[in-house]
Amino acid sequence: MAIGRTIIRNIRKKMDNDNLIEGKLGATLKVKRAEKDKTLNDLSKSYGISVSYLSKIENDIMKPNVEYITNLLKYLEINEEMFSSGLVMNSWYEKLIMHIIGLEDNEKDLKDFLATREDFQGKILQLALLIHENKLLDVEEIINILMHNISLMQPLEFFVFSLSLSSYHLKLNDYFTAGAIFCEISEKVLENYMLRLWYYEIAFELALYQASYLYLSKIVKELLSLYFRFNLTDKVNKLKRRYNVATSYFLEPSKYPINLVAVTNYERSYRLSLIYHEKFEEFLALEKKKDLAQLLFDDLHDNSAKVKKIWREIYFEDDPFELALYDYFKFKYEHERSYFILKDTLFSDKGVSQHHYCSHFFTKQLTDLLSGRHKYKECYLTNKRLKELDDKRKAHLKNKILIDNCL
Repeated sequence: MAIGRTIIRNIRKKMDNDNLIEGKLGATLKVKRAEKDKTLNDLSKSYGISVSYLSKIENDIMKPNVEYITNLLKYLEINEEMFSSGLVMNSWYEKLIMHIIGLEDNEKDLKDFLATREDFQGKILQLALLIHENKLLDVEEIINILMHNISLMQPLEFFVFSLSLSSYHLKLNDYFTAGAIFCEISEKVLENYMLRLWYYEIAFELALYQASYLYLSKIVKELLSLYFRFNLTDKVNKLKRRYNVATSYFLEPSKYPINLVAVTNYERSYRLSLIYHEKFEEFLALEKKKDLAQLLFDDLHDNSAKVKKIWREIYFEDDPFELALYDYFKFKYEHERSYFILKDTLFSDKGVSQHHYCSHFFTKQLTDLLSGRHKYKECYLTNKRLKELDDKRKAHLKNKILIDNCL
């Protein structure tokens, strides 16, 4: 047994060494050259280094004699010690991931490290950190630089870059683009539990916007197991609450477990489910409450005076659908612009127009309003828009690989 453990340990050590990511002169040189808008020919003429030699360095085909290109490195503002020391980057990517998923507060260490790095890999770290901190103004420039060097990325770098890109588009409320990027990420990412947690947190945000309750539930189950693994109690409670809120529009009332309907949190969700799925007779059989479900019922049954009087007293959860409903009530009852809020929401290129249940709910409200005004062409265009959204959603927001790994 001791010999077997030794072999396994040595194999793992070899695999770990093979996967180590060292400072990359080639990729960094390429990035810096692009920043200064110089061609290989420009550098060759200025520093007496052949184009062929420079090309091999940029593509990591050969390791150069650092002394031979010292003047070039100075011009490009590249710290040559970074490469002669062969600095291993894995630990910094790990620090970044732990910071992003909330295991450790590594902000200061990462920023101190980045203050000494202007290279290719430093930009990957910088990109992820800026997006995590919602500092999005300078992100596009860094993305463009890194996209030109994507072929030079090691697997871990590619995963960090891809997840950062997906997170970026989530923060821009562009769920279709975020989903399209996310679906390209290989299942190999799931081998690292910390990276896996980051991966599934993004998956959950995307899952809220598609139509399958089974898919959403699989994501939540996987994410909860990861939170328990890392003892992230606060995240467990927040996820359960968000999942419960989403259940109201994902799950039909008849599929609610009877023993949970009377539980306070599930009762609210169940009441909303009756409204979203138009089970109005069953809703009327319940006790009246001053809540969002009753507000929606009164709105849908033209009890405008009551809604206008109390809607601001109603609590809305931090959920994409409920936040959209808040805007709907605000524009309808404070500004008398229900047509504009419904149309603008549904025909927007971003945001809750990409949310399956919200887009269907808003489509029905808009087509009912338009039918009442005999605007049948607009009704047709509204339903056409919904079909376009559904088609895009199916293409971008459900990752088959992820489903297979949840089974």
